[in-house]
Formats: sequence, structure tokens, C-alpha cells
Amino acid sequence: MTPEEYERWTIRDCARCGRRASKSAEWSDGPICRTCYDRAMRVRGRCLCCDTDRLLPGRDTDGAPICRDCAGIVRDFFCDRCGFEGLLLGGRLCEHCTLADTLVCLLDDGTGCVAPELLPLVKNLLEMDRPKSRLIWPRNPNVVRLLQGLATGSIPLAHDSLHQETPWRTVTHLRDLLMDSAVLPRVDRQLLLYQRRLTERLATIEEPEHRQLLRHFATWHTECVATRRPTQSLLRWCMKSGRMPRLTLPPAVITQDSEPLHQHRRLAILRRVLNDDSLPLRARVAAALVLLYAQPVSRIVRLTVDDVIDDETVVTVRLGDPPSPLPEPVADLMRACMQSRQHLPYASSRSSQWLFPGRQPGQPMNPVSLQVHLREIGVPPQRGRTSAIRQLVLQAPAPVIARALGYHDKTATRLVTEAGGTWSRYASGDHTR
Repeated sequence: MTPEEYERWTIRDCARCGRRASKSAEWSDGPICRTCYDRAMRVRGRCLCCDTDRLLPGRDTDGAPICRDCAGIVRDFFCDRCGFEGLLLGGRLCEHCTLADTLVCLLDDGTGCVAPELLPLVKNLLEMDRPKSRLIWPRNPNVVRLLQGLATGSIPLAHDSLHQETPWRTVTHLRDLLMDSAVLPRVDRQLLLYQRRLTERLATIEEPEHRQLLRHFATWHTECVATRRPTQSLLRWCMKSGRMPRLTLPPAVITQDSEPLHQHRRLAILRRVLNDDSLPLRARVAAALVLLYAQPVSRIVRLTVDDVIDDETVVTVRLGDPPSPLPEPVADLMRACMQSRQHLPYASSRSSQWLFPGRQPGQPMNPVSLQVHLREIGVPPQRGRTSAIRQLVLQAPAPVIARALGYHDKTATRLVTEAGGTWSRYASGDHTR
């Protein structure tokens, strides 16, 4: 077929988006491009014409979605195996059935069935809202090799065995899926990545003495290596253990925003976040926690659904002790956020207990990504948090604020001093009664 013939026979102006593209279907309202076709296959609900609850790929004269029968679409969209009405792939099978066949083929243990120990993984993958997105994953040759190795037993189903496999990004994602499916015991993901990087780094050190020293420090002082100043932690450890002479280390320099966020500006941003329904819901909830309760994004992404307590009258969130009540506008946003978690298209988002689940299965949202979302809606995370905590320590005793919001007492003391307040208003005595 020549380019001229292809243009004449397949290229059309889409009846829905107006874009000139390859025709995917010819429906009652005209030619439909691939993008609009896929989008129509996701619309489900009650048809305005026949009042039946089903797939709504068609459009009426007003542009409202209707079922294929009422729209006059000749082709049906029922899966030949399970009868589900939706997007059909090869062999007139729906996404769910196609993915199930793919997983059975990849995880065959030699008997024609999925290896029994990997059945929870299959169930977890099939519960995704859009199985078609998961069909792209097995096209990776490394994924095929790893899955077939686990199914046949050539790769033992254990963390130590996966630790030896490459490439590490593919292995990490597969390990997250296995842990989220309870196929493998859950371990700290960052610790696993750290151990891999440590092994690779030690292999590049030629001096045996230096390699042994670094291995000893990294093995017994992992919490120090994970801090923001691992070099200073290593130097202090060497001085304390007598491996180097005493030195005077420079003080840590903490970079703060040059211009503080004034209170009236913070309240104006908070008012806009609470009232603007066009902003992303999760970003609005996170912004409220920053601007009202001075929470850092690194702590917000670690909140779980169990940290939100809703007794149908008051919504509280466990930031410290006791849980903090949410005012009514924020409480409504939190309820909506809890409900929206079930419809996120990310891997294993349904089974995740994180309030802000990430794209990686079983993992929370990346704090850097949340910072980006907040800045996109006009919320400066660090300046907003600093402004909020300084105002809070002026309105209530600093020890109470520190305990309720999860701050350290030393941090609260410094903030009170910077805000011009004092701890003298805090009554003495035993406050545990």
C-alpha cells in the first residue's frame, strides 16, 4: 500500500476530537480515532435512553454517553469467554482474560498451570482496574526471564536469590509486587536498595583494608549512612573507634528559605485550596496538612489509612498524641481522598494501606513527587510548614503542639524562640495524669 492509498483509505477526521488520524472504528456519529475509541471503552454507567447499566460507547445528539444498541453501533463488545462488555483485545477476549492467559503462560511450572506459590501474585495483578496497562510489563525480556525462572524453580523464591539478579530496577519492581502479594515476606525496600548499592560500591574498592573498614561501618551503622550527612557520620565513627585522630568538623549548614511566608498569605493559600474543586484532590489534602498542621511531606506520605479515624461525626488524623481533629472543610476532603484511593490506576493501589499510595506496589508516594504537586497548585511546602508551626506555638503551649504534631521538644523550643514566644505560659507539674 502506498502512502497515498493509506492516507485515502484509513486517515479521517475524528468525529469526536476532530483530530486527523487513523480510523479505528466507524460508528453512528462518524469515524473514531484510536484515542477516542479507547476512551469510549472506559465509559460505564446507566444509559439515558434505555436505562440499563452497561458500557456506554455511543453518543446521543447532545453528546451524552449511551449504550451501543441505542447508538446504533452494530459491533458488540462482549468477551467470548467471560461475557464482560468492554475493551476487546486479540481473539475477542477482554483485558482481564487476555492478562490471565499471559500470566498462565509466563508462570507455568511445567504442568500447564501457574506455580501454586505464585497464585497470589496472579490474583493481585488481575485485580487492577486497567489490566491492559499490565500487559505491557511482560513484553520486557528480563521480566519474562525472571517470571519463568521463579515459576520453574531455576530462580529460588527468596530475597537473597533476587538480590543476585539483574537489572536491578526490574528486579526491584518484581520484588515489590511479590511482597505486596504476600508471596515474599515484607522487608524494607530502601534497605534492600542500599545493600545492593553497597555491594556494587565495595567491589570497586581495591585496597582490602579500606574495603573492610567501609563494610564494617556500613554493616553496623546503617542508620548513620542513611542520614543526610553520611560523611560526617563516618568521620565521627572513625574518631570514636580510634581509627583516625580527633578533628574539628564544621557545623552543619541548613539552608532555609530567604523569605518567610506571612500568615495572611498562608491563610489565603489555604482558603483557595479548600474552595477550588478543580485542583487535584490528593494535593489539596496534603496542602491542608502542611498549612494547618505544619506537617513535612516526608511524614505526610507515610500516613496510612489507619491513621485517619472517622466516627461519622469527627475526623481525626494521627499525627502525634492525641490525634488531631480536622475542621469540617478538611474533613470532607479527607473522606473523599479515602474513597478515591480505590480508583487509582497504580499497581496494587487497592491493597495498599498508604493514604498516599505510590506507583510502585506496596510503596507510598515519593516525597519529591508530592512536593512537585504542591508547588504546581501554588503551595510552598517548606515555607508553608514553617509559617504554620510558628503560628501554632504562639497560640498554645509549645510542648502540647510538639506532642500533638509529632515534633521534637528541641525543635519546638527553637521555634518558640524564633517566633518571639516563651514556654513560661506552660503550667508546671505532671502532665501525664
